[in-house]
Amino acid sequence: GNYTVIATNREGTASLKIQIKVKTGEPEAPVFMEPLKDLAVTEGEGVILSVQVSGVPTPKVKWLKDGKPTTVQPTVKERHILYL
Repeated sequence: GNYTVIATNREGTASLKIQIKVKTGEPEAPVFMEPLKDLAVTEGEGVILSVQVSGVPTPKVKWLKDGKPTTVQPTVKERHILYL
């Protein structure tokens, strides 16, 4: 189903929509639930990249830097988070 969350204060309103799909177990291509955005960070500053992916069977996720596998391994593989 489709859900909407709405936050309101005296300065205005913000809303976010989400669709929840019940998986039936039938094969489904991988889908990233939310896109990553480009970042600008200060040298030496830590970075956390996090993605949520859906698919049947469960997709394998790997991270690349400049087209090559990263030397940093994701810490929590189930959540697909990369700490840099």
